[in-house]
Amino acid sequence: MNDEFISVHRWTRDEIKALLLKNPCAVERGLVAIYNCQTKDEKHMDNTYVTNHVGFSAAHVRMGSYMAKWILGGRHLSGRYKKKGLEYALHYIRQLTDIANARVRKNVSDDLARIQSVIARPLGTV
Repeated sequence: MNDEFISVHRWTRDEIKALLLKNPCAVERGLVAIYNCQTKDEKHMDNTYVTNHVGFSAAHVRMGSYMAKWILGGRHLSGRYKKKGLEYALHYIRQLTDIANARVRKNVSDDLARIQSVIARPLGTV
């Protein structure tokens, strides 16, 4: 992949923070993204066992997992949970920025692979 020819927006912490502050859905997506970084065992036990600086910390794992599971159940945060969710999302802004930028890189890689597969096809095939 030739990164020098691709112009990709790279999210900054300030952009993620602004998005979280103005959009409650972004907060909810952020909490789920952090929850998805937990290991399978950590998700199952609502606890953190691996010191890898990914996912919720030991101080936030129970409440963070609770809110993420609530959201994954098709519901939205409200009241004190909405406020707490924003607090948690802002706390994990570095991880959220990394996640957002990783998704951008993956999407660009996927798009390039699709383009290359089309270019490599013999003429007359779809």
